[in-house]
Amino acid sequence: MGSSVRGGTGRHICIFGLTAAGKTTHAKLLAQQLDCDYVSASQLMFDEIGYRDPGDHGTWIRSASEISAKREDGSVDREVNRKLLALARAPDRIVFDSWTLPFMLRETPDLRQAITFLRLDSDVRSRAVRSLVSLGAGAVLSMADATRLISEKDASSRQIFARTFGFDIFRPADYFGPREQLTVDVGSFVYGVNPDQVRHGVSDAHRCIVSRISEWAGGV
Repeated sequence: MGSSVRGGTGRHICIFGLTAAGKTTHAKLLAQQLDCDYVSASQLMFDEIGYRDPGDHGTWIRSASEISAKREDGSVDREVNRKLLALARAPDRIVFDSWTLPFMLRETPDLRQAITFLRLDSDVRSRAVRSLVSLGAGAVLSMADATRLISEKDASSRQIFARTFGFDIFRPADYFGPREQLTVDVGSFVYGVNPDQVRHGVSDAHRCIVSRISEWAGGV
């Protein structure tokens, strides 16, 4: 991506945002640039329920109902959070891709010093475009289908986390002070619906993310 990263105020970085906002893409890129580990909360959850992710970007479209059913009683998500907290207290730097870790600040205030939190904002149409492009030329979904599935996944995640942990992922501002998180509107970097436009947008968005984290580290 052509930019170097200066570390944030905490030794770890956690990227969070709604479905298909680009958390995984940008967290993996940052981990590569920082030469550190990448941890996906979704992968921890898949391991917990015994789900094998084929890695083709279609998991939440193909298996959303199956995964949601296995999370119904909250025990899976509680175990995932326990593992995330343990990793967040480890000395080695990690880039996290996690929805829930930021909201644990209420009960684990020591994380405020350990982690730089970066929220990716994006409208649902932009997220649907990225999802369709990531599925490749063989995707059989329409834009309307992708938009509906993403909205359903957002609603399901909101319900699960509200029921299990008592927080609302649609209202992150309720949990953060003005200097406790970075925000980047990655939806503004979706320039069109063809793959080249989306890839170009991802590259530009990542440069913006790197710049914001580096500024944050310098106290700008």
